[in-house]
Amino acid sequence: MLLPASGLRHHEKRPGSPRLCAGTLVCRSCAPGSGGNLRGLATLGGHNGTGAHEDEQTAADRERQAIETRAAERRRRRVGADTEDPDTSRPCGRWAVLDLAVLATESARVLCADGLVRSTTDNGAVWTDVGTVDGAVALAVPAVNPAETYVARLGAPDCAGVQIQRVSPRLATSCIPASLPKGPGQIAMSLIKGGGWLAVGDTTLLSTDGLVTWKVT
Repeated sequence: MLLPASGLRHHEKRPGSPRLCAGTLVCRSCAPGSGGNLRGLATLGGHNGTGAHEDEQTAADRERQAIETRAAERRRRRVGADTEDPDTSRPCGRWAVLDLAVLATESARVLCADGLVRSTTDNGAVWTDVGTVDGAVALAVPAVNPAETYVARLGAPDCAGVQIQRVSPRLATSCIPASLPKGPGQIAMSLIKGGGWLAVGDTTLLSTDGLVTWKVT
């Protein structure tokens, strides 16, 4: 049993009184040979130390640091021309550019290898995020509505083939069951008024109903 040691000097021991142990606590019976130190000393809060709280705090700090690191990477990529050469633009940062769509003399849109679509209106000096689509491998912008962007996507949960998806606002327009080529750079897409063309390996497909259905040509 632990009792407060108030009123006792550190080395004072009265006849019949409990022996003074660690800190401000005394014990009714301390183990022989323990030197007056308590074994299994509990804190006054009724629980054993602050280890669990410290573990939770450490996990929260790690998560916060990870979020800040990802945000910093996004900020670096938004700069666009993050290179010593002022005439060179790197819209995807450390990621490769998978596809490029030229909209006008100073405007273009790119698809990065991590699925991020970015756009520029000042010859690549600054790039802004349009949206992200996991598994996107090809990019196309309809000439009749250049504000929209479409991608050909692999690995969509509900499509065993190539999925055509609008980036923003997100909308999956169709799924084309197809034998997927193993090598990179074998899927391409081009949009026309009312539809588009899609190349998957050696197969070319055409849509004339707004990218809803496709037929082999």
